[in-house]
Amino acid sequence: MKKYLSALLLLISASFNSCAIYENIYFQEDGSVKYDMSIDASEILSMTSDMNMNMADKIPADSVIYLSDIIKDTLNITDDMKEDMVNIAPLAIRMQNDMANKKLGISLSGTFKDAGAFNKAFISMKKLEDKIKSRDDEAQALSQNLSIDKLYSQSTLTWDGSVMIRTVEPNNDIEPENGADNLLKGNNPFGMFLEKGKMVVKYHFPKKIEKISNPDAVFSQDGKTAIIEYSGSIFSKPTNEFSVEITTEK
Repeated sequence: MKKYLSALLLLISASFNSCAIYENIYFQEDGSVKYDMSIDASEILSMTSDMNMNMADKIPADSVIYLSDIIKDTLNITDDMKEDMVNIAPLAIRMQNDMANKKLGISLSGTFKDAGAFNKAFISMKKLEDKIKSRDDEAQALSQNLSIDKLYSQSTLTWDGSVMIRTVEPNNDIEPENGADNLLKGNNPFGMFLEKGKMVVKYHFPKKIEKISNPDAVFSQDGKTAIIEYSGSIFSKPTNEFSVEITTEK
């Protein structure tokens, strides 16, 4: 199970260093939300090889495992953590691993009964991540300067069947010399990914989209999916550019 913890930590780290991040969020008529974030971590794998970091024995073979199982095997679950464990229950990690050809795909996905359950899952995931980092030196090393809280303090969704609002609150307390901006300085290889990478977010709806707050969005042929592409440089500092409001037909 230690391999899955390493994969989870790589997922957290690669989220802000991979050359390609794809996020798909599906909003259903019954209010449920399906989430999938996939990462082409092949660039990270090549980078660790160039840096003489042996990842072959740390990343599991092709498999799917629930996040809660990783946490249970890593932490002693106390009463104050039980609600968080329930909240993250839908989240699963899928590994697609071809070390011989330096190909690595990682995805995090789950289906939630509503946007509120989605929000709780990611808040709880962050809390449990912090507990792991406080007890594991490897986790601390992998997450240093790369964790999600370096870029924003909270991301939440609302969905009432016709209006979706995603609110991202940037973490404005970051000191410049300690923040993600520092990754772009010098020859830091992670900074190179921030400069060259991209993130593509697709919001899928059951009905046609009428309006969207982001002027750079493009739409699928049927008008039910909004697609927004962000440059990797967006990760170089705290930002609320991920915030968006989308209205669909009723």
